[in-house]
Amino acid sequence: MANQGLLIGGVAVAGLAAYFLTRQEEETTLEDTQTPSFTGVSGDGEADNRTQKLENPKEFLNDCATPTTDATTDDGTTQEECAIPLYQANETITIEHPLAATNSDYSQYYFTVRIQADILTSMTESAFNAAPDSEFLGDYQIDVERSGGWQEDRRWTANQNPDFNGNNTMYGMITKGNANDPVSSVVPTWQQCVAAFGGYMPNFVAALGDEYYFRSGTFSDIGEYRYLRKTADGQDYPVSKTVSKFGMDLDGNVIPLYAQMEVKCSSGSWNAVGGLVQVTLANMLVGEPCGTTPCYPAVLPTSGVALGCSLPTVNITYPSIIHVVCDDDVEDCSDRATSSAGGMVQDEVWNLNPAAPQQSTMQKGNWTSKSGAVHGIVFDNLRTPRVYQDSSGRWYVRYDNSPTGNVYIDEVIPTFKATYTRQSITCTCPSDTNLEGTTFTLLDKYSCPAGTPEASMFAGVLGGNDEWKTTYCGGLKPVYGCKDARATNYNSNPDVVKDPTDNDPCNPKYCNYALNVILPECQGGGGVLDDLGGGELAPPPSDDNDDSDKSGGTSGGTGGGTGGGGNFGGGFVGGLFGAENVLKRSVITNSSQSFLNW
Repeated sequence: MANQGLLIGGVAVAGLAAYFLTRQEEETTLEDTQTPSFTGVSGDGEADNRTQKLENPKEFLNDCATPTTDATTDDGTTQEECAIPLYQANETITIEHPLAATNSDYSQYYFTVRIQADILTSMTESAFNAAPDSEFLGDYQIDVERSGGWQEDRRWTANQNPDFNGNNTMYGMITKGNANDPVSSVVPTWQQCVAAFGGYMPNFVAALGDEYYFRSGTFSDIGEYRYLRKTADGQDYPVSKTVSKFGMDLDGNVIPLYAQMEVKCSSGSWNAVGGLVQVTLANMLVGEPCGTTPCYPAVLPTSGVALGCSLPTVNITYPSIIHVVCDDDVEDCSDRATSSAGGMVQDEVWNLNPAAPQQSTMQKGNWTSKSGAVHGIVFDNLRTPRVYQDSSGRWYVRYDNSPTGNVYIDEVIPTFKATYTRQSITCTCPSDTNLEGTTFTLLDKYSCPAGTPEASMFAGVLGGNDEWKTTYCGGLKPVYGCKDARATNYNSNPDVVKDPTDNDPCNPKYCNYALNVILPECQGGGGVLDDLGGGELAPPPSDDNDDSDKSGGTSGGTGGGTGGGGNFGGGFVGGLFGAENVLKRSVITNSSQSFLNW
């Protein structure tokens, strides 16, 4: 373009030489220190006899094409300024990524555009004014550079350098019509620059989107699982493994993310299981247990066996004793015994029956699996295993602290409970009980209560508690004793009762009386009266005052003997040693009344 400018200037010089040659042929010579002006810049036509200086159009292209009021002075006022016109272009302009305004990650992608103008034409102002808008004045060039590195793993465009129709630089003409246009009018667009660099680099991650994470863990039976991040073609997802966010392409689209499940059994390496699954919000979980960050998968796999793993086989030995304890999560255990440390003691004791068939091996999974829980609690326990029992009698264990972790033993070893017999012992009721000599059975005990013939002097599961005598032996026999307060051996203990078979008021089995005590209820017979012939009395005498002939009957024999309510018989003692009621022979002989009203 500079050559074209020079060409125009050369045409003006050639015209000037022709002019001087013509003037030399005439008689008068014009001396002029200025370059003559011609009506046409080509030199055609006749000279107008004026002289005018040829100037660069820049010197009179001073109209403002695009005024602005953005400039602020020192005093805070604004003034009108003009956008830089094309003929004055010497500018560097940054073209930012269209998404940079809404996502700061895209601010690192931009093009640097340099625009330089070049005007070499010289013409008079009148010539300029007379020229059409298409009049060529000069040219401009545009150079574009891309941000970022040139390496292929860092470059975000397909090509390292631009290609504008075979050139690294864009060119354009400056005409009278566009000379005052703002420089921004020729700036290439974002898409034009991208196209010049061959488009975007394929699979390039321009920005990071929403956060997520892939879940991993162990199966409930055996093995582990994890998920790898892949693209649709099975390649690694183009986001650092340390960053769990969706990748965004340069157009602002989410780069499709796929998950590949891998499984590792109890030993060996990780193996891919199943195909690629695209990860979207539809198959992710938001909330517990993932929290506010979406996680994949929404539903965790549970079984490694279902995905090709095999449970290992281990040796087992049946425990000799099983303790069955109360499950306070499903029943009231407040009345159950506790240990000195506050722990629960066994409710039932079951002993292994050596004659019953037993398994020697089993397949065992992880602790949270059914087989793992049974193995850990029943077969791999240094203490006596403790199990629970439901209302139907099935035994179960628990691998965590809630009923959701219940595992029934018979689901792992169906015949396990059948090999055990509940602990029991047969005892005999002692002599102080109503069921003396009968037997009773105690469950979950190893010895009979103290006081039974089978118990030693210092042994006994129930100690000094005699409630078992009521429960199993009909209660204690009654303790007979004297319940007459007049007796010298009167027993006030409420546990001592009167013998119901003792119906003789004058001869109680268990009472002793003092020698001076006469029992009123025994006045009608027995005692000394019988000894003296008290069976019948002699008829009354004719003269009540005559005591000369007093005789009594002799048919009574010995009467009460010594059993009449005292050591020697109540009648005898009362008759001979009573304080006020001493019987006299005269009274007995002469009275015709009975002793019922004594």
